[in-house]
Amino acid sequence: MNLCLRGLVLILAVAFPLLSPVARAAEAKPNVLVLMSYHVGMPWVDNITQGLEESMGDSAELVISQLDIKRFPPTGREKELLAVVSAKAAMCQPKLVITVDDFAYQFALVHRELFPPGTPIVFGGVNFWDGTRPAGVTGVVEAINLVSTLQLMERLQPQVRRWVVVNDESETGQANRKALELALSKFGDRATLWLGDGSFSSTEAQLAKLDPNQDAVLLLSWNLDATGQV
Repeated sequence: MNLCLRGLVLILAVAFPLLSPVARAAEAKPNVLVLMSYHVGMPWVDNITQGLEESMGDSAELVISQLDIKRFPPTGREKELLAVVSAKAAMCQPKLVITVDDFAYQFALVHRELFPPGTPIVFGGVNFWDGTRPAGVTGVVEAINLVSTLQLMERLQPQVRRWVVVNDESETGQANRKALELALSKFGDRATLWLGDGSFSSTEAQLAKLDPNQDAVLLLSWNLDATGQV
């Protein structure tokens, strides 16, 4: 179990204590609405789902909604997403909402009126967090330290003359690029090549031509190519 998932499980144990076997037998399990930003089949999503089922399956009814924004970006289908989550929340009346990754977290915050008043939100997998914590909200921030990562690349491969960044044009990719450009500003005029904005095959062809003695690759988000393939 990775550190983010362990932290999320610990917070859930505090925010939503497990019922005793006697209590579980005496009353129906409360509904917990889980909003996943991505889709079934992504190892990250599947691992989180397994962890939630193992830690909460005996004490709560998990109602999982996959927002699927990696394969189908939210732009243009916001109304449909809102309608689906609204209907599911109205039917299950959750005692707790769990969000996984940035989009689901921001979606739940903006649309808290969909949930019963006072419903707590627990988040996990949030990378781009502004430091604010609204009332009734807690969770685990999955912050990446890009400056330390680049420093480690320098120490491990001091002969390298160019950093090659593989990053797509998805919502996550755009946020990653903004964060990395800020980190790169601390390293002077280091040569940097950005890949990942074409097709998967064209990017792979470019990677195959790199010099392993002078190029080092930093993989960020590479889930969606220019043709729409996931």
